[in-house]
Amino acid sequence: VLVPTGAGQARKLPVDGIPGQAWFFPDGSRLVVNVNRPDGRIEILSMALDGSDARPLVPAGFDNFIGEHPLSPDGRWIDAQRGVPGGVELQLFPTDGSLRAQDVRGFEPDDAVIRWSADGRALFVFKRNELPARVFRLDLETGERTPWLELMPADAAGVSRIPTVQMTPDGRTYAYNVARRLSDLYLVRGVK
Repeated sequence: VLVPTGAGQARKLPVDGIPGQAWFFPDGSRLVVNVNRPDGRIEILSMALDGSDARPLVPAGFDNFIGEHPLSPDGRWIDAQRGVPGGVELQLFPTDGSLRAQDVRGFEPDDAVIRWSADGRALFVFKRNELPARVFRLDLETGERTPWLELMPADAAGVSRIPTVQMTPDGRTYAYNVARRLSDLYLVRGVK
C-alpha cells in the first residue's frame, strides 16, 4: 500500500504473493518490491507506482538482506544475494531488467549488505554474526575492504548478534538493533 504523507488516498498495489521489503527508485519513479510467491519462490520486481509494468530485476532465488538499501544512488544497479554452501554470494544487476550479473569482488560469504555509499562506488557491509559487528566499506572496483566501524552495545549482557544496521549514505550516522536473550537462574533448596 502506498500511503501519501499529505492529502490524498492510499493506493493498494496488486502483487501476486506476499510483498516483503520495498524501496523507491532514487528518482521516485518506480518501486522495487521483494515478493514471496505462492509457490515459495522469491522474486525482486520493479514496478510502476500504480503497480503496472512489473518485471523481474534479478533471477528467481535472489533476495535482499533484511533492512538494507539495495539500489545504487543513481538507480542503475541493484545488489542481490543468494545462499550458497558456506554462506551467501552477492551479485550486482542492472535495473534495466537485462539480468546480466556482475560478481562483487571482496564480498565474503558471511557479510551482510547495509547500503550503497553516497558516491555509488562502494557498499557498506558488516559481519552480523560476530561481536563486535565489524562494518567495512567494500570498494566495488577493486574489492578492497576498508574497516569503517565496530558496533557493540554498551550493555552487552545477553547479546548474541547484531541483525540489522541502518546508515546514512555517507556512513557517518548509523543505528542498529541487537538480538538479546536474558534469563533468570533460580536455586531451589529443600525440594522433596
